[in-house]
Amino acid sequence: MRRVNLPFFLGVLGCFLAIVLGVVGLYFFQIHRSADTIIGKVDKLRSEGKPREALEQLARYLQFRPRDKERRGQFARLAIEIAKQPGASADDIRRAIGGVQSAAVLIQDDEELLENGAAFLLLAREYETAYLYLADIRVRPGRDEGPLDDPGEDQKSVKINTMFAKACINLRRDDEAVDVLSGIVGYVPSVRAFDTSIKLPPGRAEAFLLLAGMLDRQYKEPEAAEGVIQRMTEVAPDDPVAWRYLSWWRDTHGDLDAAAEAINKAVELSPRDQESLYQEFCVAIRQRRLERAETIINGILGDV
Repeated sequence: MRRVNLPFFLGVLGCFLAIVLGVVGLYFFQIHRSADTIIGKVDKLRSEGKPREALEQLARYLQFRPRDKERRGQFARLAIEIAKQPGASADDIRRAIGGVQSAAVLIQDDEELLENGAAFLLLAREYETAYLYLADIRVRPGRDEGPLDDPGEDQKSVKINTMFAKACINLRRDDEAVDVLSGIVGYVPSVRAFDTSIKLPPGRAEAFLLLAGMLDRQYKEPEAAEGVIQRMTEVAPDDPVAWRYLSWWRDTHGDLDAAAEAINKAVELSPRDQESLYQEFCVAIRQRRLERAETIINGILGDV
């Protein structure tokens, strides 16, 4: 019986393992170097104002490092930016949706990314996914519907809860939408009245408008809706957005004179706001004040 040359066998095995480890090490070294090279290209393309090319390079990079949170978030933000541009294709929109969903799984603590992603998903009519993201954000500390002491945090909370209400509306979760909107504006749905002890900061006009629309269309309570609309400008008499929304409401409910009065107030408060000027143009056309309509549209076009 022949004896195995153990030292020779171990030497061969050691050489084999060394070769395998060397190849694996070289592979990962190449990946590391390739990833760093790609990131250099991404940053350069971004600085040159070439977002599409930068996004393609980011996609390549994430194949090498799929769990890089920073770059995964950058991909989602850049994809959203491209998808919002005029002329964006269906592929651009799908890529942005996928980018948001991938980032949300990996970076659950980035509230700003989730918020921006949810806002885009609402625009893309991905209401169910937007609902889930916003439901997660709004239960975090400092995201109550009611007024907050810090103005910046209050506005952020209002924005998140209003977006959540929009998702609810589009998913036909009507009662949930009304509850959220009521919390934002200090409304008590059970008695169809406002809690006047709550001092509301400005910046809630959209929530008022959405709540009035729900009461008017879904619940067939025009009187309750009228009370909400009136309250909108009572609590924020210096908010041009509130007056613009009031004008739109009066216009769509057949009261052109009241619509004109409200939009005049909005333009007085914010003379250069193009949305208010456009609403004034629409009211002027309906009132057949063609000279005023021409003046408004010429002014808008002159600002473009």
